[in-house]
Amino acid sequence: MREPPAEAVTRAARPACYLVIDVEATCDDAGAVPGPEMEIIEVGALFVDGDSLAPLEEFQTFVRPVRHPRLTAFCTQLTTIT
Repeated sequence: MREPPAEAVTRAARPACYLVIDVEATCDDAGAVPGPEMEIIEVGALFVDGDSLAPLEEFQTFVRPVRHPRLTAFCTQLTTIT
């Protein structure tokens, strides 16, 4: 039995689209926000074409933190979220 060309196998295995997700979380460099208490404060997502990686759709939203509702100066500087 003959195998298909490598490029045919590669293309068949490649998804039509990718979903890229990025989250930002509360943080501090002095320990004011312990790791287990970090909360998501921003969610971003990008849906891209599987062949060209061109953006197809975008999404972004902020989430209000509950445990540590005031962002530390470190977190604001790092994420630019105010």
